[in-house]
Amino acid sequence: MRAALVYGSEILTGARDPRMVDLLRDALVAAGPAASSTRARVMARLAAALVPAPHDDREPGLLANEALAMVRRTGDAHATLAVLQSYAGSVAFRIGARERQAIVREILGLASSLDKPAVMAASLPWAMADDLELSGLVACDARIGEVARLIERVPQPHYRVRLPVARMMRASILGPTRRSSRSYRTAR
Repeated sequence: MRAALVYGSEILTGARDPRMVDLLRDALVAAGPAASSTRARVMARLAAALVPAPHDDREPGLLANEALAMVRRTGDAHATLAVLQSYAGSVAFRIGARERQAIVREILGLASSLDKPAVMAASLPWAMADDLELSGLVACDARIGEVARLIERVPQPHYRVRLPVARMMRASILGPTRRSSRSYRTAR
């Protein structure tokens, strides 16, 4: 089970990895039918791995919802954070901004309390987009400031690039084209 969760730790966007799906389905069988934080993690990760669902998109949603309910009953904060991350990966494109914002806020709150800066760095772009859509530029600018402070703690380039990308997004909305182009060059 652990190998399947490690293999499946990177959530793909817009693509399915059949090997990952098979490993996670096998891990779900191995986890057994009893409710547990491990079973919830595997179910949630399988839900995210099944997206996009080309024919029937009910399975990812059902798995994700069941996993979230299950992990909440365990009281395991680390497992809840992992399940929420996979949950977001399986439903974020199919739910409204307010519901997504609530999920992302919960992820950010747990990640902060558990001192998981990489999880925060991965989740802040969702928060910025939701803030922009629901609250406007002031809230989005505050999130960009949060990203700037956070990336001091995460040295990996795939997290650090989020700041110039966020600035480019912000500049492209209302700012001058020159500023947006400068942010783009920095991000590259």
